Amino acid sequence: MNIGTKFEHWCFEIPHFGKPQTVIGHFKRRHPLTRILTILLLTFGLSSFCFGQTENDSTVNRMRYGVDLERHISVLTGFNFWRNFYGELGLAMNQYGRVGHHPAAWAYFFSNEIKIDNQILLGPKIGVWAGGGVGGMAMGLNVIYYTDFDQSSLRIRPEIGMGFGRWKVVYGFNLPLTNKNFDGVKKSNIGIALMFGIKKIKTIQQ
Repeated sequence: MNIGTKFEHWCFEIPHFGKPQTVIGHFKRRHPLTRILTILLLTFGLSSFCFGQTENDSTVNRMRYGVDLERHISVLTGFNFWRNFYGELGLAMNQYGRVGHHPAAWAYFFSNEIKIDNQILLGPKIGVWAGGGVGGMAMGLNVIYYTDFDQSSLRIRPEIGMGFGRWKVVYGFNLPLTNKNFDGVKKSNIGIALMFGIKKIKTIQQ
């Protein structure tokens, strides 16, 4: 009796139509496709068990679920236009970095929009925006008080566009809260902002 035969007789016997049968014998009588699928499942299960917990998994998990962010006090510079052209200068608190695989950023700020034409027009502004995700979509909200020192108008400007890290490019819509006929401010606005960090105040890593 060869080793294979001895091994089959050594295996546990299972009932098969009233006759004792070894596990290996029962497996041999299965359909070839069933045997192939069984082997593949066992192989996959064994490899998952053996290699499922490796050092690389901790790295993958950190990339997938980790947080790596920096918070800065920054100088904000910007350019706003839609037939009219405004420069912008201010200070911001902004945070940017990575949450999992995706970039993330937010900022709140105060600044001043300045239009120099035949007359000076100023727009003190406070605002906030956040962006990130796969496409880097950014959304924000601003409150602006425009004045030419003769008359004034208070506007609220929701905005949407793209923002990563220390910059954003957005489309905004000026909604008048007072003096909707104020000259020099259009309903639509394209805004570009870039922030330059002057002091890092916090690092967040998890």
